[in-house]
Amino acid sequence: MGKKLFEFENFEIYQRALDFADNMYELTEEYPKPERYGLCSQLQRSAVSVANNLAEGYSRYSKKDKTKYYKIAKGSAQECVPALTISYRRKYIKKEDFDEMYKECFEISRRIAGLIKSVQNRGKKGKETLHHSNNCQ
Repeated sequence: MGKKLFEFENFEIYQRALDFADNMYELTEEYPKPERYGLCSQLQRSAVSVANNLAEGYSRYSKKDKTKYYKIAKGSAQECVPALTISYRRKYIKKEDFDEMYKECFEISRRIAGLIKSVQNRGKKGKETLHHSNNCQ
């Protein structure tokens, strides 16, 4: 891929969310056919939703709008947890794959929570900015 034209593409948490979605697609490739439109689809859509909502939130100007989309992104990351748990219980994925993706769900959620807090606190000390600096990931 060439030069990134959108600012959010340089956002570390956005790049991490893209990797998370890629990994989720790879993980679900071997699911049984009956799960193609069940757990497989749910995990893929939730994982992609994280990056989508981070990009959407970044493009918003008000704190309220930004935090709305970042909260949706955080919820999407957490939405993967029950589907991953069921996948593991049904033996669709190995323990090490479950552990890795579960930890990544947690880490992404934690970083988005920090981002939300950063946006909500922005401007309280006389510094109002429309977008984020890269140090709040």
